[in-house]
Amino acid sequence: MGLDGKVLWERVFGAEDEHNQALSVSQTSDGGYVLAGAKIHIPQEPAQDIYIVRTDPNGRMIWDKDLGLVGFNNRAAEILQLDDGSFVVYGQRGLGANQADLYLAKLAAEESPQSYFVRGDANADGGVDLSDAVYTLEYLFSGGAQPSCMDAADANDSGDLNLSDPIGLLMFLFQGAGPLPEPDASSPGIDPTDDALDCLAYRPN
Repeated sequence: MGLDGKVLWERVFGAEDEHNQALSVSQTSDGGYVLAGAKIHIPQEPAQDIYIVRTDPNGRMIWDKDLGLVGFNNRAAEILQLDDGSFVVYGQRGLGANQADLYLAKLAAEESPQSYFVRGDANADGGVDLSDAVYTLEYLFSGGAQPSCMDAADANDSGDLNLSDPIGLLMFLFQGAGPLPEPDASSPGIDPTDDALDCLAYRPN
């Protein structure tokens, strides 16, 4: 919120079959945020795990993680970023009815190296347009900057960045070809294809 209490932006994390609670939030060294709490899986027999979400300064998810605790009554109380960039989270681990232990875990600075992205958005400006094809062409042939999210620039999801990517993007934009492979603008996500490219940073405004 702003100084006047006006909501500047809001984000929602989780799926329809989950009940998620945020019990701690702190700001990270890059101006983003890290949230920790509990995720309750509703279908069949309910189970509750410690749930962590890492975001950029605009609240867009960079990664999320379940800690994989079995059973119910698992929840985080607080999460903090340490000077080395790693995270420490503490809370409780459920052991059964009315029983729980204290729980402490340390996570690597970037527990998940994959950012959510939109296919085709090579310059990471939040849109897919002609400037993305130009950006990729400049990187490939004119010594331009490398895309911060190579997976986003890989418009045809071939696992390799080459001339076919900006050509395919131009055909999608101006000749009605497509659609581009997921993830698309309606549902940003990580790359569903296991390949050598990565997406270490994707920060659209």
